[in-house]
Amino acid sequence: MARYSYPNVERVLPPVGMPPPPPPPGVAAEGVFVRWIIGSLEKMYRAVGQLAAEVQKISNVVYLLMEGKSNALGDVTLTANAATSTLTDPRIGTESLITFMPTTANAATGLTSLYVGTRAQGSCTLTHANNAQTDRIYVYEVRG
Repeated sequence: MARYSYPNVERVLPPVGMPPPPPPPGVAAEGVFVRWIIGSLEKMYRAVGQLAAEVQKISNVVYLLMEGKSNALGDVTLTANAATSTLTDPRIGTESLITFMPTTANAATGLTSLYVGTRAQGSCTLTHANNAQTDRIYVYEVRG
């Protein structure tokens, strides 16, 4: 196995930080270089560990999305004795698609007259039939 001097090794290995200062007189340059390499490898090992944790988080999110899970759902109850209700959700934008699933019989009956009138950043106006029913409850999903 060939033995390289400090300058040759520095050209072969990619730099991982600032190279060590020249050793004091009487100290072998190889010892300083080895300590520098070990310190650089320890820093890289910690960085790889942190990166692996982030990759694991991302893969969990992708897996849950593939399983149909997302944080884009909410519940809304339509206002009784009014023709409009305001749905407030920070995920709503001016171009969002908002879909509804009725969770009660009165909500299922009222689905034919329910539509999203106006969308703004963080809220939208729901237009619906004006009646005294207080149990028109929907699960909604926001996309985009």
